[in-house]
Amino acid sequence: MGFPIAKAILDGHGNGASPLIIVEADREKADMLRRTLTCDVVASCQPAPDDVLILAVKPIDTRPLANAINHGMGLGNLIISVMAGVTTVELSECFRTKQVIRTIPNTPCLIGQGITVFCRTPEVTGAHHAYTLRLLGCLGQVVEVPEEAMIDKATGISGSGPAYVFYLAEALRDCAVGMGFSRSDAWSLATETVAGAGALLRARQEDPTTLRLEVMTPKGTTAAAIDHLEQHHVGRIMQEAFQASWQRAASLGANPTG
Repeated sequence: MGFPIAKAILDGHGNGASPLIIVEADREKADMLRRTLTCDVVASCQPAPDDVLILAVKPIDTRPLANAINHGMGLGNLIISVMAGVTTVELSECFRTKQVIRTIPNTPCLIGQGITVFCRTPEVTGAHHAYTLRLLGCLGQVVEVPEEAMIDKATGISGSGPAYVFYLAEALRDCAVGMGFSRSDAWSLATETVAGAGALLRARQEDPTTLRLEVMTPKGTTAAAIDHLEQHHVGRIMQEAFQASWQRAASLGANPTG
């Protein structure tokens, strides 16, 4: 998720007064970033005392990264992490700052239609908090939670959530193909149904149950489908799946950096 955040800064939506430098050790990835983004891409860099560092690396690379740059770090630095499982406590221990913000974005952030959940340590300054809100707002909606435990829970809902929707779209598409629609038409039926329903839900700002009941009539076609789902406890199974995602996210925090 480092790419959409970098793009947001370069598009002028973030703190325009601060230049952006991307650190990417992988040569092929660095070349791709240079072709795509108008900013400096370097293999290594030492931060200034008041720089904002956005960490979008694998959790296991956290400590090696900290060891490489820590002598340039100070209490004025802000860490914004988009890594799964690495807690603010561990980030504070790895880096020489207690100003840490932990986020969980989702993939629609790539088109500015996502939602990002974040928490912050008490030491984050008002200016850094405001900067973070502006920055994350470029990716879509923003929700701040008071407890870090909610970050892992958000992983199971919004972080992994797009995959659940895509899974539904797959089922709609595959069923349509099985019914005799061409793959192109089946794709359109599935995609526009999912996208349109989401747009209607956002526009109406009503409980999804209300909108579902508007589509259903007693003993009608939609009721036949929903009744079948309820007979097989699909709603409960889905909630169990969301819980499984949350529990996996929590387990990653046990020893994410090695």
